[in-house]
Amino acid sequence: MAANVIDEDNVILRFRIVCQEINCKISQKDGTVIEGKEDLVLNIHYMIDITRNPQPVVEELGHPYMIVGLERVGVSKQIL
Repeated sequence: MAANVIDEDNVILRFRIVCQEINCKISQKDGTVIEGKEDLVLNIHYMIDITRNPQPVVEELGHPYMIVGLERVGVSKQIL
């Protein structure tokens, strides 16, 4: 996690999220693999930037924040 302070009212929090994804697309018609492999697991790294929403809808969302940036910054193959 990192923080970027623009001014007292604008702070951007940056999080690195790592998740695993199976890189496989399967046909809905016949169940065959059309791309990737069933055992190909990838580690995906994302950077997510959030800040306070200037017009928060806390009742609807449950929090006063909004996403201002989302980028995929890395992919690596999981060794099984």
